[in-house]
Amino acid sequence: RDSNTSTVKNNVKIQNSGFTTSYIRAAIVGYWYVIKDGVEEIAAVWDINDSEAGTLTKAADWLDHWKFVDGFYYHLDPVEPGGYTAPLFDSYELIKATGPVSGSKLNISIAVQAVEDNSVWPAYCRE
Repeated sequence: RDSNTSTVKNNVKIQNSGFTTSYIRAAIVGYWYVIKDGVEEIAAVWDINDSEAGTLTKAADWLDHWKFVDGFYYHLDPVEPGGYTAPLFDSYELIKATGPVSGSKLNISIAVQAVEDNSVWPAYCRE
């Protein structure tokens, strides 16, 4: 999400919009950008763990629902069609008033993947 529109994102969950029960994994990615000649240009990398840029708050029971491995957050239980994961995080608050480059804004996205066959899912995520 663009930091220009909001400085706090709350209760982020992922919906299974497919037709079968699926296992879900997600990666939180972001970057600081500037607009040059009408084109978005990456100005600097962003790290969710950078406490100077923002504050990430996970639910107290986060470890009951998620496991972080190799840059991905794996939801430990399959999600029914139309259902939602447990919150990926309770909140992220952007506390840095300006980006590392003059005039830069923050773009945060959550890249999501799902599989319906748990045989390809890591063993620690299977029921």
